[in-house]
Amino acid sequence: MPPKPVRIGIIGAGRDIRINLIPGWLAMDGVEVVGVCNRSRASSQRVTDEFGIPKVYDSWQELVADPDTNAICIGTFPDTHCRMTLAALAANKHVLCESRMSRTASEARAMLHFARTKPGLVTQVVPAPSTFQVDNVVIDYINSGALGKLLSIDMWVGRSIDNQLAGGFIDQESPLDWRQDWDVHGYNALGLGIVYENLVRWVGPATRVMANSKTFVPARHDDDGVMRAVRMPDHIDVLCDMACGATAHLAVSQATGLAPYNESWIFGAEGTLRVTSSLMTSYRDREAESTGIDVPSTPEPEADSTFRDDVHYRDHHRLRVLAGKRGDTELAELANPEESQYRWRVAEEFVNAIRGLEPVTRTSFEAGVQYMEFLEGVALSARDGRAVHLPLA
Repeated sequence: MPPKPVRIGIIGAGRDIRINLIPGWLAMDGVEVVGVCNRSRASSQRVTDEFGIPKVYDSWQELVADPDTNAICIGTFPDTHCRMTLAALAANKHVLCESRMSRTASEARAMLHFARTKPGLVTQVVPAPSTFQVDNVVIDYINSGALGKLLSIDMWVGRSIDNQLAGGFIDQESPLDWRQDWDVHGYNALGLGIVYENLVRWVGPATRVMANSKTFVPARHDDDGVMRAVRMPDHIDVLCDMACGATAHLAVSQATGLAPYNESWIFGAEGTLRVTSSLMTSYRDREAESTGIDVPSTPEPEADSTFRDDVHYRDHHRLRVLAGKRGDTELAELANPEESQYRWRVAEEFVNAIRGLEPVTRTSFEAGVQYMEFLEGVALSARDGRAVHLPLA
């Protein structure tokens, strides 16, 4: 029997979708990418010409309404995710949302609530891939009990992850980036939601947060040259009570020139685990090849390199996991063979979930609501100078 047909319409075919999703879908039996709607018809046409996709739409509403599609991929900015998701679900179509769920917790809850009224439809948020290389080894080590009771966790992000605004010397003259525009990006500040999504995979959610944040450049020019107030922080520190009983400290910043690479420490009563990263040599990626954009290139890694070229980490970073137990004198690196690492499989998972072959695990709408409530709780805590309990009431 042929597989159940999946016919996908894409709203906002940006870099990640062109590199990480469209090629995967086009390689799958019974899957068709029907059409694209970008912000301009010319942009949509470039994508359809590149991949041989048959349709260009003049509006996202036209794409959602097209009876030729039964699944919608939303790759636009977070301020559009809620209304586009609700429209797609109302049209009885499966939804993949990329790559922060929404601007606010209330928008995320609205998306989840409506999705639950459509139990026959699949909903998924594109996951944060920055720790995929080590997720399995970290989770397995914690679950083995080698750390004993979890006591404290420290996660530091001083370098950019997943193309978020974090790390380096702060640029005080650059115009307002869309990630610094609250009306567009909402509470998704500095990739903190990505850090929290990774943390929840390892140890579970927070139950209370206390935060402090700072905006070092309070105003920037927008694309029209108008000076606008910046409502998004440049630096955030968060203290968390975790459901597992541990305390956690999360710090993200875009004012950390020459800082060390990102690190996570998990301290238990009987052991310690450290996740650290180092920058790998970059190379000319498929986007440059397909668009003709002149991107500086360096030699591609050798075949035996530890670089994961099947997942397009923007920072091209290698993660290492080290651990030690009571009585040890130093940490030792844990084995992490490539065949046991979690791999990027969003395109495959979305289609398999539609076909009833597997459930959505990375990332469900429930998990998306969880990290949006965390982000909003952090913002409320920093604004009011008080602890905020999670989930939000």
